[in-house]
Parts: sequence; C-alpha cells; structure tokens
Amino acid sequence: MKFETKHKSQLLMPILLVVIAFMITLMTTLFIANYSFPNNNIANSSEVTEVVATNKEAKYTVTITAELNYLLNEKPIELSNLKHDLESLMSANKTAQHIVIIHVDDTVPVEYLVNVADIASSLKAKVSIATKPKN
Repeated sequence: MKFETKHKSQLLMPILLVVIAFMITLMTTLFIANYSFPNNNIANSSEVTEVVATNKEAKYTVTITAELNYLLNEKPIELSNLKHDLESLMSANKTAQHIVIIHVDDTVPVEYLVNVADIASSLKAKVSIATKPKN
C-alpha cells in the first residue's frame, strides 16, 4: 500500500517556515552585530603603530643555584630584594611584555621555584622555567 498526500504544498509549508525563520534570525544577528560594533573594520594608523610598539619583550633571568643563592640577570641578589629589583627593571620599560625566565638547579626544592614564580606573576610578568637539555 502506497501512502501519498493529496496536496504536496502541505509538506513544503513547514519546511518553508523553518527556512524563513532561520533567515530572519541570521539577518537580525548580522544587523545587530554590525551596528553594535560599527568601527570593527577600521584601523587608525596611530592604533596600528601603538600595537606594534607594545609587542616588544623584556626578558629577565632569575637563577637559583644549588647553594640557594639567587641571581637576577647574572648579578647576586637576596630573595627579599628580588621583587623590588624586578619591579624597578620592569618600570624602566613599561610598554614591553615582561618575561621572567627562571633557571633552577636540579637539587633545589620546588618551593624556591614557586616563590620566585609567585613574585614574578604578582608583577604581571609571564613566567618561563628553563631546564638543562638531557645529553
């Protein structure tokens, strides 16, 4: 037994309504997005040069030796002075993205590494941990 509808337009009507509703939703979304953010595609030359100027990186190295001595850019420093000295180095170059690279001896407990990483992150610097390559 074969089932057929008498009027084929009855089947097309719900599909057509769904397509129309989808198109209206899409056009409304595009309209709202375009008029909510009208200057999306326009870039001033001053904005572009400002972005290029801020993409500089300033890298600082902190080394923790096996004897638990701290070095900031290869100069000996006390842990109590590390935050102040890092802050003064960073304030000299405010537009750069600051990266603190931590070198730690294998025998140093992790808590010393965490202390230095905490100081660097409190100054809004990115933290990188450097390791020795295996031979």
